[in-house]
Amino acid sequence: RLYSAPMADQQLEYIDEAVLFSNNLKPQLKKMLRFRIQPNERGWNLKGRLQEKGLSDALGKQGPTFIDDLKGARISVINTNSTTVLESLILNIPTVLLLRPKWWKLSDIAKPYYENLKEVGILHETAHSAAEWVNNNYSDPLKWWLRDETQLVVERFLDQFGRTEKDWKKTWADCLVK
Repeated sequence: RLYSAPMADQQLEYIDEAVLFSNNLKPQLKKMLRFRIQPNERGWNLKGRLQEKGLSDALGKQGPTFIDDLKGARISVINTNSTTVLESLILNIPTVLLLRPKWWKLSDIAKPYYENLKEVGILHETAHSAAEWVNNNYSDPLKWWLRDETQLVVERFLDQFGRTEKDWKKTWADCLVK
C-alpha cells in the first residue's frame, strides 16, 4: 500500500494552499465557501489556523454528517487524496480535486487515472488553477459534470478505485481467488 500526505511542516504549506484557494475565489463565491475539517487534526489546530487567516465564516455550520454536507454542495472541492474523493464521486457530485503532487504521490497504476481526471477538469495541482476553474464554472457546474467525457472518466476511476456493486462480497472473493 502506498500512502502519501503532507508531513511535518508541510502541514503549514497545506493550510496556506487552502487559504490561497479561498483568496483566489470571486468574492461572492468566497462567501459561500465552507471548510470541513477532519475530526483528527493531529495537533495542527487547523481550525484555529484558518481562523487566524480570516476564514472564520468558512468554518460555519456543518450538517450532521459529511454525506449530508456533500449532498448540499453545488461543487465539492477536496484537497486530500482519501475516501472523501470516492464518496463525492460515488454520489455524482461535481467534484474538484486540489492535490499538489509533492504531497500526494501516486502509484504507477494510479497515475493514468489521475491524469484523466486532470484532462476533464476534475484534478488541479495548484490552488490558483482550482479556484479559477470554480470561478468559471460555478454558475452551471452540471453542464461540465454531466458531459459524456467527464462521466466516463469518473466511471473508469470508480471502477478502479471505488466500486459499488450490490454483490461486492462476490467481487472481492473473485479478486482474492485470482
